[in-house]
Amino acid sequence: MSTADKDVQPMHSIQVPLSGGPEPEIDLLEGVTPLVRKSHEAFVRSLPSLLQTNPRQWVAFSGERQLGIDAKSKTRLAQDLFRQGYKLIDFVIFRIEPQYPPELDHVPDV
Repeated sequence: MSTADKDVQPMHSIQVPLSGGPEPEIDLLEGVTPLVRKSHEAFVRSLPSLLQTNPRQWVAFSGERQLGIDAKSKTRLAQDLFRQGYKLIDFVIFRIEPQYPPELDHVPDV
């Protein structure tokens, strides 16, 4: 595992440049429930090992608890959790793939 993998931190805010002024921070998780926030934080902490063992798969978290992984389908993972008695508000499903800051989503071709 590289040093960069060990230093993965949840991304809760970004700097948005405005012309002629300071860059205000925008909270990406503002208004998010505590369960979703904790689930996201647990996912980010687990991401380095998940990338090694289950890349490009789906994983569900409920707060700190990892509930399941499915290799092919987010829907199938959700349906499995429903059969176990979970409700939609009880979990969050994430895609296991490298996470990049939003500003890198639209990098122009060079």
